[in-house]
Amino acid sequence: DYYSKKINCYRWVFENINDKNNFKAQADKNPSILNNKSDIKKCEYFALSFHDTEENSRNHFNYLNGFIKNAKKRFGTHIAFGNIEENDGVCGLTDQNGHFNYHHVKNHNFQLKFKIISLL
Repeated sequence: DYYSKKINCYRWVFENINDKNNFKAQADKNPSILNNKSDIKKCEYFALSFHDTEENSRNHFNYLNGFIKNAKKRFGTHIAFGNIEENDGVCGLTDQNGHFNYHHVKNHNFQLKFKIISLL
């Protein structure tokens, strides 16, 4: 259920928009996270996470921060806003938290498309 879409969205990032981990999937940051996961879960871990609104982004982070140790070190310290174009990749469906997974093309240049707008 992935499709190309033009969408304004929000992502957790670190203070420097050019940080190499800002637009890197969790599976690329920590390959061991894939151990004993189903193929569907592996696909999700190779996707980038985005949200449809700043409020949903902040709420989802606050929820995860309540039980994931070092969430700010793992996921980011700021919220960035940007626009994804149809040729940047494919996105999944948006869930009840306003979250969606995104699989990008190789040369995505998201650091040029996103601007940091607030502190988490």
